[in-house]
Amino acid sequence: MNRQYIAEKFSVARRALMLIDSNDMESIGSIFHECSLAISEIGSTKLQGNEDTWVKKLKILMDTTGLNDPNGIGLYQVRAGQLTCEQKDEFASLIDDLADSFKSYEK
Repeated sequence: MNRQYIAEKFSVARRALMLIDSNDMESIGSIFHECSLAISEIGSTKLQGNEDTWVKKLKILMDTTGLNDPNGIGLYQVRAGQLTCEQKDEFASLIDDLADSFKSYEK
């Protein structure tokens, strides 16, 4: 597991969240993609402290199981469009926590 790569992906996601409107589903879908790259890198590795819990919660928020994409916009965008305001806040908080936690591994 490359913690520096994971830190970079969560940092990119956090910066992108700061720049978008919370109703911009295309951008949130792109942020989901960045997070999925970090999650893929983590794989089944046991994480430190709260990281494991945060990643599990993030996976739940990003889950596209059972979704359909009849308009071809991408399942992450479909899922992003389903998030409530509370879920968007939780999503942002999780990314912030993960970016901070992995930050010490950058550079």
